[in-house]
Amino acid sequence: MLQPIRQIFWWLLLLGILTIFIFLGLGSLPSQTVIAAVNQ
Repeated sequence: MLQPIRQIFWWLLLLGILTIFIFLGLGSLPSQTVIAAVNQ
């Protein structure tokens, strides 16, 4: 019973890290476009 829970925990951790890296990588581009749209 303990093994599947640990596996799910690691998968959630990996997904969280991946989403954080994706947001950090793509976060600069949308923020710049939003700033440009607000400045106009």
